[in-house]
Amino acid sequence: MKAAHQIASVVVCWMFSITMNAQPSDSDRLGMALDYYCSGKIEEALVIFERLDRQYQLNPRFHAYMGMCYYHERIYDLACKYFDEAIPHLGGFSPIERFSYYYSAGDSHFRLEEYAAALPYFEQALTVCPEQRRTDVLSLLEWCRKMTSPTTDAITDESETEGKTAAEEDSIPEKEPSAEEKTAKETVVESESMEPTAPQ
Repeated sequence: MKAAHQIASVVVCWMFSITMNAQPSDSDRLGMALDYYCSGKIEEALVIFERLDRQYQLNPRFHAYMGMCYYHERIYDLACKYFDEAIPHLGGFSPIERFSYYYSAGDSHFRLEEYAAALPYFEQALTVCPEQRRTDVLSLLEWCRKMTSPTTDAITDESETEGKTAAEEDSIPEKEPSAEEKTAKETVVESESMEPTAPQ
């Protein structure tokens, strides 16, 4: 009986050690990354997503999640990279999920001052936009349109030219006036300094 008890103890300990040493599968890790993302642990989620993406090349939806992680971490260039490749493949998802991706992609490009790239994302976001976000999207959309219009370029070019002209004028030394110019200038100064005489 004592031997059976010892064998049972060894088997239980052995099973317990196997359970404790078992590594989560990659699908479990993917689930962990989603859990981390949903609970606001963006950095932890991103570490797992990046490792799994290097190993397996994740599908577009997980690339969109990676874009969201980079967006929340304010790494806008990488957010744009992942959104730009993933969003064309996400047409079948819910409107609110697509809105998140469209808006975040547009905002990422906007923050990088890539207004032409942001414009189509804000246009798509407007089609699936919750009513309470509509004003925000319209405002960003109009700003992008304004910044990409040809008249904005002309105004910007004109103001840059004016700035350069003023700077150039400041840096050009005045030439020495000729004798005729000096005489003309002295005559003008004398006539301005003369007080009118009162009629007698």
